[in-house]
Amino acid sequence: MEHNSFPLILIVIRSHGSLELVNVIEGKNTPSEVLLNLIQSHESFEQQRLREVDGEIMREKRENLKKQQEDEYEQSLQADLAKERARQEEQNANEQESKARLPEEPSDTEKHITRLKIRLPNDEGILMRRFRINDTLQ
Repeated sequence: MEHNSFPLILIVIRSHGSLELVNVIEGKNTPSEVLLNLIQSHESFEQQRLREVDGEIMREKRENLKKQQEDEYEQSLQADLAKERARQEEQNANEQESKARLPEEPSDTEKHITRLKIRLPNDEGILMRRFRINDTLQ
């Protein structure tokens, strides 16, 4: 550095957690130039700070939106699971009620019985059930 560059003013700001040199004001400047450089450095710092604040606000908004969407998804999922449980319980209750209405299946050795054979679609199997001839249909 030259001998006439002193006194020296270094303008340093903290940006994203680290220090950054933004301006060097040397002693050969007039007081008006020094003041102008300080004002410009401050304005530059304020603009950068506002950009960082805006970025932080946008990041928080994105995080809040993401959390809200996750919460809504979780609520929807819980509602769907509750509906599915209710549907399954209703189906089980209907199945139990239907089984309760069926007469007891006679043994294979009994006389006067009929066999009902139902072939399920897509080769899912065959259902077979015996009934007494005098059992009524509902």
